[in-house]
Amino acid sequence: MDRESLNIYLRPFLALEPGAKDRRQQLIEIAAEEDQLLGVLSEWLWELEGGLEQILELKLWFSLGYADLGRLFGFSEREVGQQMRTARLRHLGPYPPANKGAEEVPNFGGLSCFMVEQQFSQWMDSEWEVLGSLKKMREHLDQCEACYGRLKEYRKLQKQILERLPSVEPVSEEEWQQALRAKAKRFRRQAFNWFGVIAIIFLILFIFLWIIQSQPEKMPNIYEIPDDF
Repeated sequence: MDRESLNIYLRPFLALEPGAKDRRQQLIEIAAEEDQLLGVLSEWLWELEGGLEQILELKLWFSLGYADLGRLFGFSEREVGQQMRTARLRHLGPYPPANKGAEEVPNFGGLSCFMVEQQFSQWMDSEWEVLGSLKKMREHLDQCEACYGRLKEYRKLQKQILERLPSVEPVSEEEWQQALRAKAKRFRRQAFNWFGVIAIIFLILFIFLWIIQSQPEKMPNIYEIPDDF
């Protein structure tokens, strides 16, 4: 990842955990090592000991699709969708119409409130391919005040999470060059270590061959001595 790309995502990176600002240089060094955003994100989450509980923030702050989140956590896109909905429900709580009897739940547009609310998370994430009929969803929302109000709660939550991003100073050229120097130093150290390992292997091989070559010839067996000796 280059410095310009890191600066685009610097605020969400440092927002993932309180106190992460104190580890700013560590993040810069990780970014200098990795080529892709998901690689940097994976390493950074490991360093912060973060993970699935931050999936909603990761989706919104980094504009990741379900496929990207699936690669990050080892989930299918369907499982990511379920995790996203669960994360939102932790903030919003259960939807009241889901607790009503079947005869009390309207079916505007041919969909119940329960079915509509089940798809709000994908709706907010623009994951259209995993949604049902958008036309039926819109018809239901046009007629159901409760579900439209619930949709506004989803939108409000999304806005609140986006507003949590802190203000940070962009990565300076000096900071980036420092990270590149640290990267080069690690590379030289690793190269030296590998050179040492290879040298030891060759030394062991040389000693082994020398031992074999220096072995005295086998003494002939008495029965192997020719008669005219």
